[in-house]
Amino acid sequence: MDPITLLVIIFSVALGAFLQGTVGLGLNLLAAPLLMLVEPGFVPGPVMAGALVLTILMVLRDREGIDLRGVGWMAAGMRPGSILAGLLLPVIPLKALSLTLGGLVLAAVALNLSGLKFPPKRWVFFLAGALSGLGGTLASIGAPPVALVNQEKEGKALRATLSGYFTLSATVAIISLLFAGRFGAREMELSLWMLPGIALGFFTSKFLTNRLSQRAARAAVLGLSASPALILITQQLGK
Repeated sequence: MDPITLLVIIFSVALGAFLQGTVGLGLNLLAAPLLMLVEPGFVPGPVMAGALVLTILMVLRDREGIDLRGVGWMAAGMRPGSILAGLLLPVIPLKALSLTLGGLVLAAVALNLSGLKFPPKRWVFFLAGALSGLGGTLASIGAPPVALVNQEKEGKALRATLSGYFTLSATVAIISLLFAGRFGAREMELSLWMLPGIALGFFTSKFLTNRLSQRAARAAVLGLSASPALILITQQLGK
């Protein structure tokens, strides 16, 4: 791999890892599109492997704030959401499903901006996990639902809880790719190229985590949740 390409990879991953290390999400939203331009093989396996390493580091760093109950219920909802997506894909046009999903995410963001808050109930976490599994399988936007229902948590709790959930979801995704024959020697090699950027972004993020207000973190979560939904809707309407 030539030096320029390597620098692009490290910079893209480091920026995404810094954002996720600071707020709780952002690596896949920011780095995945850039890495696809460099080498399409980075998506989905190596990106998920890099995300797994990052989220494990974040859980270890912020473990005191993790909401195990919330993580458990979101993880419980993730599997039926993924199964439902698999059942819907053959019978409902992907465009209709994608537009519906993107619309639901934007509606949730709008409701939050209006002042409505999601209660920390088991069914809310379960539903968020189900929508995350559905969105992740259909359109690779599984993060917004779980981010939105946890946005009222303070910084450490938000990062730790999202990281706990993303660790589980990334593990499930990688195991699925292994069984599907889509995570082999080449994907492992590309995963290793991500590690310098993951380390750089994670260790630099600690300088901002304690300085970021809850209001700023909430705004970042809302923005990062709305952005992929808008992109998804725009892509589908343009087809």
